[in-house]
Amino acid sequence: MHVRIEHKPAFYIVGFSKRIHKMDRENFIEIPTFWETSLKSSKIAPLTASIGKKTPEGFPQGVHGIMNYKYLGDSSFPYLIGAFSTDLVDGYENVYVQANRWAIFTTSRYQPSDAKKAIEPVWHHIYDEWFNTTDYDHAGGAELEVYLCHEDGTQSCEVWIPVV
Repeated sequence: MHVRIEHKPAFYIVGFSKRIHKMDRENFIEIPTFWETSLKSSKIAPLTASIGKKTPEGFPQGVHGIMNYKYLGDSSFPYLIGAFSTDLVDGYENVYVQANRWAIFTTSRYQPSDAKKAIEPVWHHIYDEWFNTTDYDHAGGAELEVYLCHEDGTQSCEVWIPVV
């Protein structure tokens, strides 16, 4: 699994969110279901149209996932489906993410229908292995799933973890 460390300037992600529960690994069911429901609804097209040319330079366009960007006080966390933006966008939840150093883990390419199967092992690797074998610590704050679409119809995902 490829990992790189990069510094990124502060940015906004704008979109819509849902409370996700961590108990009994419910998050590994709830997040894919949230994506499936959102893709079938009419929420994503207006979001991408609202962003337009507001994607910051050096950040991928498209729709991504961001989580743990605010503390909810229980065994749940917010998960937002959104897009990178240089500005606030009315009608959506706007999340400001401070400049950070990020550990960025990249999946192999996969078919869109295999996203869950490709991404879930990355999360396990990060928390079960990688943090235990490196000198990095979690910096706290937002974690991202950045989805990349390739010309051949496959996708890959970058999982961004803030580190110190």
